[in-house]
Amino acid sequence: MQRFDAALDELKQLRDMAPDESNVHFMLGRVYKQLGNKSEALRHYTIAMNLDPKVSSKISTIFVLLITDTWQASQTIKEAMQALNDDYDEELSDESDE
Repeated sequence: MQRFDAALDELKQLRDMAPDESNVHFMLGRVYKQLGNKSEALRHYTIAMNLDPKVSSKISTIFVLLITDTWQASQTIKEAMQALNDDYDEELSDESDE
């Protein structure tokens, strides 16, 4: 239904009532992932794994995807920053030639 904010509110209430329930943390991880909050998603997936090692096979694949996405995003940002620096250095070089 794509109502992630409402689901997040409900899951936070459940977490407060049952903080040791791995499924609640697993679902919190899924909702945070859908909302684009990867750090909170990883945190709740980790809590779920610590509470119930049986879910680790499900979560390990998710971890790989989240970390790969994060790494790719950081590489893209790094490349964009380098391109901006190169453009700026080129502008400075052109101005000094004048």
